[in-house]
Amino acid sequence: AKVHSNLLWMSWIFAGLVGFDVAKTIARGGNPLFKVILSIDPFRVKGCALILYLGVLLNTVKALTLRMIVSPGVKSENERGTRGEFVFLDKSLSVLLSFTVVSALALTAGIPLHTITAFGGISSLAIGFASKEVIKDLYAGFMIYAFKPFLQGDEIMLPGFNSNGRLVVEHIGWMHSTLRMWDSNPVIVPNAELFGEKVINRSLKHHGYVSEVVHIRFRDLSKLQLMLDGMTEYLCSQSNVNTTKYAPLVYVERLEMSSIVVRISVWTKEMKSRQVKVAGSRLMIGLAQVIRSFGCEFAFPHLELETQSPLVMQQTPTLPPITS
Repeated sequence: AKVHSNLLWMSWIFAGLVGFDVAKTIARGGNPLFKVILSIDPFRVKGCALILYLGVLLNTVKALTLRMIVSPGVKSENERGTRGEFVFLDKSLSVLLSFTVVSALALTAGIPLHTITAFGGISSLAIGFASKEVIKDLYAGFMIYAFKPFLQGDEIMLPGFNSNGRLVVEHIGWMHSTLRMWDSNPVIVPNAELFGEKVINRSLKHHGYVSEVVHIRFRDLSKLQLMLDGMTEYLCSQSNVNTTKYAPLVYVERLEMSSIVVRISVWTKEMKSRQVKVAGSRLMIGLAQVIRSFGCEFAFPHLELETQSPLVMQQTPTLPPITS
């Protein structure tokens, strides 16, 4: 996209030069509407056009170079840090190139450099008072590029945001960033809010996590420990389950009125939310089969009612009436 926009800029510059030559030819023919064109120095115009061409060309070379160096996929922490450094370098070079081109254009047009500096200082002060929020967003965008709390393509969580907690970073701009919800709706967030918020970066986690509870009947209490050991052994035998740093954990969490609550905690090798959910679904199906293989069953809420037979009720002694 950057290369296409740069080519479009080159086309506009070329069209401007052609238009200037056409207007100059018409002015020499005596047309009063184009007489002002004769007062413009053609060398200054061509010098400004050359500077713009060089600036756009350097920007194109920068974009192509960074695209070849930075890989779109991130496979390790080192590659992730390298990509963040190049993104920050890209933005810094863009600012430096823009300042250089503007300064060169001003000098070519005959404007002294100290005048540009004085005007820039006064205008910056006035703009700073008039648009504090804009300056805040620009500063936050620069800090995000510099410290890289998250990168494009990361999955983050914002406290209090109703999106099942998950947002994918689609674009990080100078003023705002574009996030994508789980239902593909875009969310435009000012950079100041992102940089000043507590952001959980789910893409930096080492493993996925699946946690679930099952309810077992009290009548299966004698087989419970064997079932727990069998469930743990099954989880450790799965290739997508992490068994080194975070071993699977299966234990009795609590006792309820009609069931024994068993907690299952598994750390998977998959890290993306969709892959973790698919892996968790397959593991739960396998664990259900393991529970059945030990002769255990899932418990359901139920009530027990105690009643007496009619014969027992007839044998119940009656109290004599109370007389006053």
